[in-house]
Amino acid sequence: MDVNSDVYSAALIKLVYECLDQDPVKRPTSDEILDQPLVACCRQELEERVALLNSAMKKPKLSTVTDTPVAVVTTRSREVYFWGGGKFTPQKMDTFKGGSIAQHVCAGESHFAVVTVEKELYTWAVNEDQMYMFGSDYYGCIGVERELGTEILDPVLLEFFEERPVRQVSCGDNHVVVLTHSGDIYSWGCGEYGRLGLECEDDFSSPMQVEIPKGAIISSVSCASDGTFFLTETGKVLACGNNEFNKLGLNQGISGLKNHPGEGSRGIPYITTLTLVKQLARFKIRVIGPGKNHTAAIDERGRLITFGCNKYGQLGVKDFKKHQGVQLLVGPFGGKTVTKVSCGDGFTIAATEDNHIFAWGNAGNGRLGMPADKGFGSEVCPAMPRPIFGSLHHELENAEFIPIPDDISMPHQLSSVSESVTLPYEDLKALTAAAGAVGTKKDLSVKPG
Repeated sequence: MDVNSDVYSAALIKLVYECLDQDPVKRPTSDEILDQPLVACCRQELEERVALLNSAMKKPKLSTVTDTPVAVVTTRSREVYFWGGGKFTPQKMDTFKGGSIAQHVCAGESHFAVVTVEKELYTWAVNEDQMYMFGSDYYGCIGVERELGTEILDPVLLEFFEERPVRQVSCGDNHVVVLTHSGDIYSWGCGEYGRLGLECEDDFSSPMQVEIPKGAIISSVSCASDGTFFLTETGKVLACGNNEFNKLGLNQGISGLKNHPGEGSRGIPYITTLTLVKQLARFKIRVIGPGKNHTAAIDERGRLITFGCNKYGQLGVKDFKKHQGVQLLVGPFGGKTVTKVSCGDGFTIAATEDNHIFAWGNAGNGRLGMPADKGFGSEVCPAMPRPIFGSLHHELENAEFIPIPDDISMPHQLSSVSESVTLPYEDLKALTAAAGAVGTKKDLSVKPG
């Protein structure tokens, strides 16, 4: 192949020939190409041009920061560790300025946020009410108007929050929402489906204040992958964003309406403003745990409520069927109060007051902490909560759940049903123990829960 050397430099011609080498092993990798002097000198400009071209199409960007999800945690000594994205063991982060101490961290698909004890906000981490952030800035998630390029590898202090002390931060796949100590809400990043609560689907690369409904006082914010929940001090839940599978709980019941015989619901695909989740209105919610396509919540009585997609049995109701409304799980935890819950991509993890941890749903890739050699391979999806830490208090096959009807006008019936289902579990526990004793005497095995 002849190349006009009057038009192209010798270095570029050499690079093209290397890329066309018949032996794939001898071809340069993408990183090696980007490190070439003729490319490296204008790499940032090229990345910005590519980001600008892609932003109009809103196609996902393949970030070089991480190819797989990354987990971020803090220890009791306020150290920050992360793993994933090719890191198989926890890596300690030592990049906060002046010895700042991490207080709260969260992670999105390819960006992180931390609040420090000094209340700084870094778009990567949050330290005492200050906030630091790092990761992909493709959708403007870092909150610095894309001034530092599309990928930020070191924590960046968000000066915007230096005079607005941060109380909490939450990251979705491509957006960030912050609650300040003064009760204000700010959001930025990808605006698709209205997940930012700004009455539009525009992307924003700097914090934008969210209008809160009159009379509502927000106590916490929780980002789903492409939606956001806002929990009020009175236990009500507001939401905005993508409501596919009814994962925000925004579908409206139509049972009993004219021309709509039987029970059903009217689907709301997405919503761009903070909207009351009526399906949870009868509960006083204390914890909300959004996942990719489903959500779990805990009410003031420590009961677990699930709704959304049930493809992998992640709702915990013994089946893999589609359910229109919310589901109240009152039996699987042996009458114990549920204190924490977290949802992933097709699975759910919950913890009870006595530090027992339960998991159910998609067990692939070790999601549930259940070893494949014990019957929990990637093809197995437990559709009921199973303990992964702690002892089993009862036979899980006999656990119950209550499907909550869409009509929200029967709170008194709800409490009576709940009690009638929960009470028999003391008897069930005694029967299980008796069966175990009989099995031991006769040298028979009792079916495990």
